[in-house]
Amino acid sequence: MQLATENYLIQVSNWPEKGKHILAQFDENSIVVYQAYRPEIASFAASKGYFGGEFSLSRMSWIKPNFLWMMYRSGWGTKTGQEVILAVTIKRTAFEFHQMLYIQILFQLFIKLKKNGKKL
Repeated sequence: MQLATENYLIQVSNWPEKGKHILAQFDENSIVVYQAYRPEIASFAASKGYFGGEFSLSRMSWIKPNFLWMMYRSGWGTKTGQEVILAVTIKRTAFEFHQMLYIQILFQLFIKLKKNGKKL
C-alpha cells in the first residue's frame, strides 16, 4: 500500500466533526499502523521486510493508526526502546478482531467497576 500524505489543514477539514472514529490509511484488506521499536529491531525489520532478530512476540507493545499519535506516545522518538517508528501493514481482519476484543474487555472492566461503585 502506498502511503498518502496531505496538508493537515486540508485533511482536518475532511475529518468527522462528532463521534468516535479511527483515522488511518487502509484498503479492503489491510490497515497501516505505527509501532515504536528499539533501533536493532526496527533496523532488522526494515532491511528484511519482516520481524526477527531481537523481536519477541512476548513483548507488550502499543500500535497506533496515526503516525503523529505514535510519535507523541514515544516521546518523539526519545523514550528508551521507542526510538524508531515503523509503519506496519497488517490485515484488516486482524485489526478488527483485536479492536472488538479490546471493546469486550473494556466493557467487562466497566461493569466490574460499576458493581464496585467506581468509575472508569
